[in-house]
Amino acid sequence: MALGWRFVLLMLALECSTTHGQGGRAPAIFDVTSYGAVADGKTDNTMAFLRAWSGACMWKGKSRVVIPKGTYTLDSVIFRGPCNGPIVFIIKGIIKASTDPRMFFIDHWIGFQYIDGLVVKGGGTLDGQGPSGWPYNDCYSNPNCKPLPVVSFFYAILCSS
Repeated sequence: MALGWRFVLLMLALECSTTHGQGGRAPAIFDVTSYGAVADGKTDNTMAFLRAWSGACMWKGKSRVVIPKGTYTLDSVIFRGPCNGPIVFIIKGIIKASTDPRMFFIDHWIGFQYIDGLVVKGGGTLDGQGPSGWPYNDCYSNPNCKPLPVVSFFYAILCSS
């Protein structure tokens, strides 16, 4: 798949209101650095992010996946549910896309699927590295071009009332 980004960020702040019966219990924190993420702007942190997500998703209660300040490189990834409770995905740092086109196995960079009670927030940055992909975009002259990946995609987000 050709690398590059149509900067189509569908949502950066998505809130679904659910309680899941956790009452006033404090949410569990799943910091990606506790799962091996390295904020050096070079290391592939995909597996560390997925391990943190898995822990948060399996937690029976409210949970938080935290990306602290720093620059984290992330390849193509899908965060899947269903999960056992609501999750807040907190981006404080910079999540940077790989510039290697072989690292993208789907038509988007970061995906969220089948999650009830998801909130994405934090004031951080999703850096799709757009300029590195622009040379791959030949859609202006090639009617059979392959679209470049989008930055983020939310599939069937379910919100219960």
